[in-house]
Amino acid sequence: MPDTIALTSRERQTIRAALLFWREENVPHPGVQEFYFDVPDPDPLSADEVDELRSRLNQPP
Repeated sequence: MPDTIALTSRERQTIRAALLFWREENVPHPGVQEFYFDVPDPDPLSADEVDELRSRLNQPP
């Protein structure tokens, strides 16, 4: 699987919005995130890591 994928601007904005929702709604509630992962004992991103990822996704490809 490639490390990068091409995303349209619209796709990046949707992912950024979803990450913001994740950060605001799930990061403050440990244990809730496990429902959303396909792996046992997930290690979700911290709030700061989500912010960094959102920032990276805001940069032009």
